[in-house]
Amino acid sequence: MLKITKEKFIPKKMLKKLKFKYEILEENDRFYKVRYNEYKEISYEALVIKLIRKRYSIDQELAILRQRDSKIEEFNEYNSFVESCKFDARMFVAEREADRLPKPVIEEESKGEE
Repeated sequence: MLKITKEKFIPKKMLKKLKFKYEILEENDRFYKVRYNEYKEISYEALVIKLIRKRYSIDQELAILRQRDSKIEEFNEYNSFVESCKFDARMFVAEREADRLPKPVIEEESKGEE
């Protein structure tokens, strides 16, 4: 699964200025240790590339693509990994976008006003 969080120490006076959602993990007299979403504003395409780069460099990708007819098993493994990166990125972006939508307001019907 896609790891999308980072942990960082933030001075207490800076906490209110953060423009992203965070979770406070621990604190001392001057700092909060917070966990936050690393890829909050990243595009789908940039996220896919970032995930692929965790395993393959550009040079490695080019070599696999160039030799895909002679090293079929290696290419299939690479291609499966890329497809899983694309899936994880799509799921992350869809979840992020769903969080941005306004939540529906459900009003209760008033009783006895007939």
